[in-house]
Amino acid sequence: MIQSLGMALYEGRVMDAQLGLQLNSGFGDYKLPGSLEIPELVPLIDDEDAREAVIGVGEAAIIPSVGALANAVFNACGVRVRETPITPDKILLGLTKGVQSV
Repeated sequence: MIQSLGMALYEGRVMDAQLGLQLNSGFGDYKLPGSLEIPELVPLIDDEDAREAVIGVGEAAIIPSVGALANAVFNACGVRVRETPITPDKILLGLTKGVQSV
């Protein structure tokens, strides 16, 4: 959930086109969701599962979650942002230009 929010709404790499270097590589410049931006998460623990090698598969849900957030923005304001991160300035650009897709 948190990774999906980050990818959809916050994380955006700024690259130097000449050198191919990431310009916002530090935590001060690269935006990530903090504890105040994430919803309350309720863990579901299956105590009946006796398997020893249970591993995480949370990363697989990131891509469809980003699409779901983009669709929620479109349903809320009528602007489809086709590039992440989905930021207020991109939405305002679509609203002021009167276009459906930015």
